[in-house]
Amino acid sequence: MKSKQVAIDVSNLDEILVYVRLYLGQRRYWEAAEMVRSVCRALPDEPGTLALTEAVAEALALEFVDFKGNAESGRELINLYAHSAPKKIRVDKNIEGFSELATNIIAESRSALHFDRLYSIHQAILNVAKLAGPFLELGVYGGGTLKFIAQTCQMHGFDAPVFGLDTFKGHVGVNQASDGPAQIEGLFADEGFEKVAAYVGQLPNVRLVAGDVRETLAGILDQFEQIRFAHIDMDIYAPTAFSLPLLAQKLDRGGILILDDYGFVTCPGAKKATDEFLASRTDFVKFHQLSGQCLLVKI
Repeated sequence: MKSKQVAIDVSNLDEILVYVRLYLGQRRYWEAAEMVRSVCRALPDEPGTLALTEAVAEALALEFVDFKGNAESGRELINLYAHSAPKKIRVDKNIEGFSELATNIIAESRSALHFDRLYSIHQAILNVAKLAGPFLELGVYGGGTLKFIAQTCQMHGFDAPVFGLDTFKGHVGVNQASDGPAQIEGLFADEGFEKVAAYVGQLPNVRLVAGDVRETLAGILDQFEQIRFAHIDMDIYAPTAFSLPLLAQKLDRGGILILDDYGFVTCPGAKKATDEFLASRTDFVKFHQLSGQCLLVKI
């Protein structure tokens, strides 16, 4: 997809913001930045320009990219965790059993995760290979990450079900005091059970479970003596706080829980729930990743 040519004019700022957000969603950071640079040069004193710049800076900060400078000096994109990047293995190209699969998942645009977070999941799955029990994802949304988990399990011969639990009606139980302004009731309701089922329906190891996890999770866990892995991506406090003790009780030693939202300022409830859970536990090792994820390994 080529960059959109939009006239830089006060009347077009709303349209420009739409395309900037589109580029950010597609991780086309340089194109988003260049469009904002053009606005800064053409309309330096327009109030809408400042709002646009701040919105982009905030969005890029969530991806560990610093957007700074001014219209006169030019703006730079600095990836805050890519120091010595030329020396590092290209996970998007050079990891057998991961790179091609992750590339395909990202291209299908049904997962919000990029190579960094998907690689954490990939490594976790391989590290629980000798354990027994199912794999779970709590918070499925479009199903892309669930598909990645299921296909990774298939690729490595893990004969275990992969459960995907979601309301499929968006967030339920949002509390602004703990979850912050970015989370609202019903957010992420646009996919729905039917769409996700059609997307992952060809994967024999996937089991979709519709409903609030506070009503469905215990019944799934009761079917197994132990579990080995869970990916928790529910964004908000209440379901995360409810699920962690139940999952921990069934998790085998060496099993791994991944909290996707732990390090994201838009999901303070997920971090709060995790920190409260860990405060009374001595049987987990915690790794807060620069990807924003938190990995909990049961010891």
